[in-house]
Amino acid sequence: MNYKIWLSLPLAAGLSACGGSSNNEENKTLPALNALNNSTAPLQASSAAQFSQFVKNGIFIASGGGKNGEDVSENPAATTVTTPYSGTNQLVDGVSQSDRIKFDGRYLYIAGTTEVAYEGDSSKTFVRVLDTVADEVPVQVNELIVSDSAFASQNLYLQDHQLISVLMDYDYGFADDISIQSIQPQVDYQGFIELAFSDVSMPEQAAVEKRFRMDGSLVGSRLIGDTLYVIAEHTLSYSGYTDNDRLASYNQLMDMDVNALLPTFKNLQTNAEAPLVAADSCYLPADATALDGYHGLTTITQVNIDTPDDFKTTCVSTRTAGFYMSATALYLYNYTFADNTDEVNTAIWQPHGLVLHQLTLNNEGVTYQATGEVEGQLAQVSSNMAATRFDEQDGMLRVFTSKYDTSMGNSHKLHILKPEGNTLVTVATLPNDKYPTPIGKVNPQTNQVDEDVYAVRYFGDTAYVVTFRQIDPLYVLDLSDVTEPKMVGSLEVPGFSSYLHPIGEGLLLGVGQHVTEPNSEVASGTQVSLFDVADPAAPKLLKAHIFEGGFTPLEYDYRTLAMLKDNESVTRFTLPIVYWTTEQESDASSTWYTANDLAAFEVVQGVDSTLTYRGSSRAALTSPISNDKVLGYTEADRGLIQGDKLLYIHGNYVWQSDWLTPQNNTGPH
Repeated sequence: MNYKIWLSLPLAAGLSACGGSSNNEENKTLPALNALNNSTAPLQASSAAQFSQFVKNGIFIASGGGKNGEDVSENPAATTVTTPYSGTNQLVDGVSQSDRIKFDGRYLYIAGTTEVAYEGDSSKTFVRVLDTVADEVPVQVNELIVSDSAFASQNLYLQDHQLISVLMDYDYGFADDISIQSIQPQVDYQGFIELAFSDVSMPEQAAVEKRFRMDGSLVGSRLIGDTLYVIAEHTLSYSGYTDNDRLASYNQLMDMDVNALLPTFKNLQTNAEAPLVAADSCYLPADATALDGYHGLTTITQVNIDTPDDFKTTCVSTRTAGFYMSATALYLYNYTFADNTDEVNTAIWQPHGLVLHQLTLNNEGVTYQATGEVEGQLAQVSSNMAATRFDEQDGMLRVFTSKYDTSMGNSHKLHILKPEGNTLVTVATLPNDKYPTPIGKVNPQTNQVDEDVYAVRYFGDTAYVVTFRQIDPLYVLDLSDVTEPKMVGSLEVPGFSSYLHPIGEGLLLGVGQHVTEPNSEVASGTQVSLFDVADPAAPKLLKAHIFEGGFTPLEYDYRTLAMLKDNESVTRFTLPIVYWTTEQESDASSTWYTANDLAAFEVVQGVDSTLTYRGSSRAALTSPISNDKVLGYTEADRGLIQGDKLLYIHGNYVWQSDWLTPQNNTGPH
């Protein structure tokens, strides 16, 4: 493992004084330990002894050992093709994301789930392989069993005839013997990640060739070239702690081999097992002392998809709330709090800021570079959409955050940072002294901003921001001068956009909600808008289409958008829409159910650019399925544009139609 060394004398002297498990002298009294969960200090490489002391301190605190000897509350734990087709919607060029479907132009791979209807074997996690060319409709030609688990969540990568399944599941058990429990027993669960590799150069004969398992909970993954990056969190623990003799428990823990506490990487075919991370290859906060500790790790594991047995892992012993990855760097972030309390123990969750750790990606591995901090939090965003608040260009990181104060109103701010040594330095912010106009409308009654941020999207030297309370202001920010970003234009329209997507030069797609105005005859629902942003100072709404009573999961996961650019003028796209409706069973009762659609649109760019709704394909049973489970869940719906064909993936099945007549579909296939 290669890593950069940022050693400081206080850490080296302080932690090595305790010596970790190499110290054979038992402590006579419990040391006054401190949980270092939310440090904003830079990171630095540690020795095995330093790392051992730090994580053991953290494990002891989390087990109930407390601080200063006092009791504390326990924290809750490819095929050659000529027909054009759409692919997974990705945020960063060159950085592939996993998804529940992958397509090579002919063969469609669906990450199956046992939680919804399927007529095949429902006892293990599988991948359906369908040929979309050999017959008039998609036909299943293979089924890959990728995990023995029945309920693992699964996403896929497809690269050079290599299909990779990334799975997440949990092992469950009881912490104690339930036969002697007088109260409800405590359930103990541990997360694990599985990787399955299949050669699909001949999809009909493909089989899973290699399977691996690593301890931990999946934070996310990315694929750059032939390198798969798996980001995971690990909560370390040991079973020997007892409240009856905490000092003995502490000394027992200190004497343990730290490797017995660390996560492992296992080949499921050969059962060969190795430590996921080496004790001397982790980064700790630079302000850590011999009395500090944290019982969690964030690991970044690099796997060569051609030789997955050969892996490298970088370890960071700090808490991680999420990450953003560019083609050259990984940014881990976590929330900080003004009163230095842990968010688990904070009655009202109100972060003060974000701490950001930058790690560089290179041939030698993932190495730490710098740490910085910005005020605020990521507003109105799901975990899948959090990355839209970040962007990296020319070595500069752009981050958009929000602060909330009941007495001063909301404050939304853009930050631009760059690494200098081991510090991420703030180069500029917006608003600033030269351009102080707030981002978000000021309420004339309170003279404060009470709107929230619903969408952010970066496109080269421009950023687009959507705020909302009663109407939707779309703001255009000019970032061409990184030292002086400025607001150059805005537009107000009813409703709001939760997702923004550039379409060619000068056009912007917005997807969100139409909110009913007083005396309006149009009901609330999903709104698809096309904006002309060719003149940043005067953005215009060209057209909006409203699905009354509808909702789209695209507001929470940008991978649900399928888009295909046919030529310089024509772009086609799809997005799923769900409607909640009722069916009257009798005069006294009715049943709620969902209707699931895939909406198809076409944008023609020109002097007068247009947005045309082509219709929707509905996931309905035109032929019976011998399964009483629901067909699927809307958040997992996907569309696929294949030449003149439209494929709608809902649950484990596919519906097919012609592009021009989406409503006339066949399925499920």
